[in-house]
Order: sequence, then structure tokens, then C-alpha cells
Amino acid sequence: MGGSQEYDDKKIVYVPVYPTGVVDSEDEIDLFDLFSVLLKYKRFIIVFTLLCTLLAAIISLFILPKKYKSEFTLRASPAVEQYLRSNKLKISLISKYNLLPSLYPELWDSQKKSWKTNTPPTVEQAVAENKLSFIVSKDRKTGLLRVEFDSMDPRDAQLMLKRVLTVMKDYFSKDYISESQRQIEVLEQETKNIKKVIDEWISKIKKINISDSFISERMLTYVDLEKQIAELRVKDALERQFLVIDEPLLPIKPFKPKFKLIILVSAVSSLFLAIFLVFFFNFIQEERRRRSSNN
Repeated sequence: MGGSQEYDDKKIVYVPVYPTGVVDSEDEIDLFDLFSVLLKYKRFIIVFTLLCTLLAAIISLFILPKKYKSEFTLRASPAVEQYLRSNKLKISLISKYNLLPSLYPELWDSQKKSWKTNTPPTVEQAVAENKLSFIVSKDRKTGLLRVEFDSMDPRDAQLMLKRVLTVMKDYFSKDYISESQRQIEVLEQETKNIKKVIDEWISKIKKINISDSFISERMLTYVDLEKQIAELRVKDALERQFLVIDEPLLPIKPFKPKFKLIILVSAVSSLFLAIFLVFFFNFIQEERRRRSSNN
């Protein structure tokens, strides 16, 4: 009796055990059904993809503006590279060749040869708004610089780069003042002063009792200064130097829009969009059938 009383006092908890590996049939994804849906709407998929691809081809060929790119390659010093990347080059180009009317055609009256506004744009404004932009890239292996410019007119693309070379040559042959050149000017003034002292003492050496060491020391200083000036002249020439490897050529084919890339992207994108639409429409039809059968 005591043992059965203890057994009755214990609580028995039943834990339901569900069979493993059983999945609701409604949640299963049948690949055969998906494939059958694609086969059912294959014509729609093919026609939709072809139409979208054809539309993209028409837009890229006849609507999108064509751009032509010209380029030149050169081997140049860091000073030349810095000038090519600077706004100083752009300012010189715009000012020398009067490029503001072509950079702001909407504000320029080509017939009257005057501006349509009372406040015409300035060179500084054109540079700040990046109306004239070049692409300057450097090959790490060869160290060569490539300068590119694109335009809707292939002749303008080539002409602009020829102007860049002209302005660059003028700048480094006339206006560029390097640090070496500044040092040369200082040393040349020192050599003139020392040479003047040497000439004066040589003319008086017979009249004045002076040791030859005085003249010798100044002659050594003079020779050393001349050597430094020669080294600085070589350094200055290297800073100004650049060698054009490839001249800018007249582009024949446009580089934009990229026709093949547009066709490929549009074909793949339209294909996935068509498949998505097919499954979406099929899902809506299935839901309608289920609701109608339930009713």
C-alpha cells in the first residue's frame, strides 16, 4: 500500500514525439513544377528578352550620344606630371584658345558672337565646374604617362590634346621656374662677385704685396660654384624634359556607348526579369484557383 501510494503521488508527463523527416507537402518545392512553368511560358520569356534587347540596341545605336577618345603617351618628369594634373594647364588652355564659348554653348550666341547673359562665365568658373577634364594615368611598370580626352567630335578630341602638348612645351620652355633655376640664379650672382674680386686682385697683385693663397682660395671657391651651377643646370633640364612616345591620333570608332556590353547586360537582365514575371503571374493564377475551389 505504501509503495503504491508513493507511485500515485508521482506526476507522469507525456512528451509528444513527432516523426522526423516529414515535411508538409505544401512547403515542398518541386523543381519539375518550376521547369514546367518555364516551358509553359517559354514564348513569353523569349519574346520579352528579345524585345528588351532590341530596344537597348536601338537606344545605344541611335539615341545615346557617341563619344570619341584620343590619347597620347609620354615619358615625363614629376614636374611635367604635376603640371598635367593641375588647374594651371586648364586655365592656360581656356585662355589661349578662347574655349569658353565651346564650354558654355547654351550661353553663347554663335551668330552674334556674344554672350546671351550679362554675367558671362569666367575661366576660373569653368575650371571650378570641371568643364574641361583630362584623364591622366601612370603605368607603374613602365612609368609612362597616358593623357586621354573625350568629345562628341573626334576632331575636337585630337585637337584638344595637340593643344595640350603645345601649351605644355611653351610653359616648360618659357614660364616654368624650377627650384634648381632659383639656386642657379643665386650661385651665378655669387660667382660674379667672386670673379669681380679675383679680377681686381689680379690687376693689383704687382702693386700690392699679397700672398697667392688669397687668390687661390677664391679661385677654388669660384670653380666649386661653377661646378654646382653645371649640376643644377642638368637637374633643371631633367625637370623640364618630356618625351612624347605616341602622338594623339584621330579616333575612328566611338568608345561610348559600349554597344556589346549594353546588349549583354540588357539580355541577361531582361531574361531574369521575364522569369520573375512568369513566376509572379503563375503564383497569382494559382492563388485565384485555390480561392475559387475553396468557395
